[in-house]
Amino acid sequence: MGIAYAYHFHQGWFRGAFGAHRRRLIVAGSASLLPAFCFPIEASPILWTAGLTLFALGSGALLIGVVLLDVPRTGVAAALGLVGTHSYSIYLSHMPVIRWAIPALERSLDRELDFLVRVPLYVAGSIALGMVMARLVEIPALRLRDRWFPGRPAGLAPPWPRPRPRPSPQSRPGPSRWGSRSRPEPKWRGSSRSTGRQSAGSGVLRRPQARPRGFQYESPERTSPPARVARACQRGRATLSRAKATWPSA
Repeated sequence: MGIAYAYHFHQGWFRGAFGAHRRRLIVAGSASLLPAFCFPIEASPILWTAGLTLFALGSGALLIGVVLLDVPRTGVAAALGLVGTHSYSIYLSHMPVIRWAIPALERSLDRELDFLVRVPLYVAGSIALGMVMARLVEIPALRLRDRWFPGRPAGLAPPWPRPRPRPSPQSRPGPSRWGSRSRPEPKWRGSSRSTGRQSAGSGVLRRPQARPRGFQYESPERTSPPARVARACQRGRATLSRAKATWPSA
């Protein structure tokens, strides 16, 4: 399971870590599995204790080395792929062959078969029985499962909620001098004649396409409350001076 996960979801790391050693892994894995074919497991305590761990490591090394090989597309590779497609049914069928089929054949022949005859019969019988059972049981069961419990389509959203992406520190608004989190935007002020809709006191245009003639750009520093009070006082004094100048003398 771990090898399948790493191969499908971390292919870059998987190929970088084991790609250069794939042939060594095949040789080491085959050598680790060799004692199972040379010594009886029931008669050797080492094989059915530490040997099981050795067989598991050897099988993993052999699998890693094989999946990283560039297998040519030939008839032999296609036949091996067909056998691998039915591998689970073959695995379930090998025990009936070795326990029941071959002893029944020996009893019918009234003699014990040689080792070189038993092994080919065992391998061929397991493959044949496994493929037949896969066609009769496994594949129809899988089709029935897909009909009753169809898989999730690729475009469908997963059942769990996706986490919201957090904003980066650069996109977060920083504190301003006016006490708010967002910086005040600059404003355009002008007369009602220039804007056509708004008066001089409330004429504000946000993000204009071009700077209109006669408008004065006010920076955020000039729109602060103290600056507004100072400009109002200045305009009041100027208005009072003009009124005194144009007022008729008594």
